[in-house]
Amino acid sequence: MKTKSKLRIPHLIDAERDLAWKPGLMANSFFAIADVETQDGRKFNMLVHQLQSPAPADDPVQLGSIFNVFDITNGTYKSSEGVYTEDEIRYETDRMYVETPNSIISGDVHTMHVSANSDWGSLDLNMQFPGQVMYNAGTGVFDFFGNVPTGQYSIVNGLCSGTLTLEGEEIKFFGTTWFDRQWSWIKDLDGNKETMVKKEEFQGQDMHWTWMNLTLDNGHVMGLWDIHLYGNHSSFVTLVEPDGSHVVANIKPLAELASEYWISPKKQHYPTNWIVDIPELDAKLTVKAIKKEQEVASNMLPRYEGLANITGTFRGKPVTGHNLVEMVGNWSKG
Repeated sequence: MKTKSKLRIPHLIDAERDLAWKPGLMANSFFAIADVETQDGRKFNMLVHQLQSPAPADDPVQLGSIFNVFDITNGTYKSSEGVYTEDEIRYETDRMYVETPNSIISGDVHTMHVSANSDWGSLDLNMQFPGQVMYNAGTGVFDFFGNVPTGQYSIVNGLCSGTLTLEGEEIKFFGTTWFDRQWSWIKDLDGNKETMVKKEEFQGQDMHWTWMNLTLDNGHVMGLWDIHLYGNHSSFVTLVEPDGSHVVANIKPLAELASEYWISPKKQHYPTNWIVDIPELDAKLTVKAIKKEQEVASNMLPRYEGLANITGTFRGKPVTGHNLVEMVGNWSKG
């Protein structure tokens, strides 16, 4: 499936409007990534993720807020998470502003500000975007949580700068950035209220997913989904060309060629090496975690949030790149 942004596809998504918190839904997610370096060449990857725990609309809101820093130069990975009740958070419904005791995400499709703090450090991040939007699956809406539509889009090819304070050291940086906005409705397309499968249930069953933001050195970016939930399995990438056009292509299921499993403190057997095979794009990419130990050891939702390097071919030509790998669900078996 190939779509061009200039064809005026009737998206259900409005990239500016839909940045705001959506009350009464099953889940809201705000996800900021920065790949940065300092003037003296030190490199870091940073993630701030605010995630409403999936739950029925009438349940009290519970929001997890994670702050990760990977010091690539020194090989150290730090992660912290706070889980907060609705009384402890603040959000706006007419603009993007979400505040927890340990993080704030605010802004619009062109300019965002992210701050985060932990007992080991803090972050002040300014993000600038050209306005290029990736609509996952081509339209920005797809089946994720078992017949309930999920909206997701990515604001890509951003630049960033700011200050990281790490173990008392103040570090100025500049680099590139990516932002993801996701939410899930509470009813199916017929208006029927679905039975909510909570995280404890799919964590205990053979259900899981992998997400990657494949960023190539030739200027192409792709959002990857490999979803194994509720007996359904879907694997695809959404490519944004440099001119903004979209291509949605099937990939071979990641589990077929995943390897180098790592047993985490949460007893998950995460793969840390993948082959992303995209026949429609004449692409075969090897994705390898830079450091195996990159788990968010969360009591709310254990998951892998790991930086990885990319080597391989794209449209028959050699490429390199990087991406973040997210794995959620039951990864208890290798």
